[in-house]
Amino acid sequence: MNYLLINTANEELVIVVYKNGEIFSCNEKLVKKHNEILLPKLDEVLKTAQIKLQDIDEFGVVIGPGSFTGIRVGIATIKAFRDVFNKPVRSINNLKLLYNIAIQQGIKCSAVAIEGSLNSYFVGKVNNNGVDIYERNLSKDELLQIAEGGKIAFYTIHYDIENAVCVDFDNKAFVQTFLESKSNDLTPIYYQLSQAEHDKITHAKFIIREAEVWDIKAISLLDKDNFDNSWNEQMLEKTFVNKNSLIYVAEIDENLAGFIIAENDVDEFNIARIVVDKNYRNHGIATRLIEMVENKAKENKENVSLEVNVNNFTAKTLYEKLGYSIRRVRKNYYKDGSDCLEMVKVFN
Repeated sequence: MNYLLINTANEELVIVVYKNGEIFSCNEKLVKKHNEILLPKLDEVLKTAQIKLQDIDEFGVVIGPGSFTGIRVGIATIKAFRDVFNKPVRSINNLKLLYNIAIQQGIKCSAVAIEGSLNSYFVGKVNNNGVDIYERNLSKDELLQIAEGGKIAFYTIHYDIENAVCVDFDNKAFVQTFLESKSNDLTPIYYQLSQAEHDKITHAKFIIREAEVWDIKAISLLDKDNFDNSWNEQMLEKTFVNKNSLIYVAEIDENLAGFIIAENDVDEFNIARIVVDKNYRNHGIATRLIEMVENKAKENKENVSLEVNVNNFTAKTLYEKLGYSIRRVRKNYYKDGSDCLEMVKVFN
């Protein structure tokens, strides 16, 4: 099998042609404009490998996180090859790639990180099964908390981060990560939006309202995009007719941006589901949805509870920030053996 892999998400431009088990590559460091040298360098690698684009069986591209412009260049190029030659593609997460490089180089680390903007970091926490990716930028303090004193692998040197180690890009790990990938989704992973996209959302028409029956299909689709154990339309229909249920939706320019489902159990409201579309995260939508449930709880002088995976650092941090505290720990609650934190905010 012949593969072509591209990584334009970092300062280093990487092009790998994997031809019948042999690697041919270009690793160009400190690239300012990937779009200006990508195609000429690709042509050089193809000539060295003595192969033509039409003979490539499958394409791979790093979809982020990383450089906003670089990611777009790589994805656009691979999309063009996919469409012209009608060949399959696989997407590669840059943090999973960084983790595999660290493993390949014998670096035992507790976390991997890529520097974002405004002193923030894209982060993956290493576990026994690989690496868990956090779907938002984290602060330095959050990164250090996740690492728990262990080593943190970076692509570039970070003298200001305790226990930071720098890896050299490894083409074998690049191929390995490509082969491990099961995704063909070429949606860019930014976690932080460009200024233009941020302004578009900020100035859009935003509302939160009680859900209506005609929202069920959109809610079900959004839930399916975020959970393996998603709620189908029939389950949601039963929830709608339950008088003890609260369902709110958030809309941006009439597009579903998120929803929350809560159930009134005896003396408290339990948040059973909260989802925000990945295209609209980091804009306070989850907080505003939770506040809608809290307002109802205040009216009834009841508490609000919820459940969260102990490893879901992003959600746990948000809930703690909003004033939720741990009431109980359910050991080995989830399929992967991780614990469930039952959290509560008291209003009565």
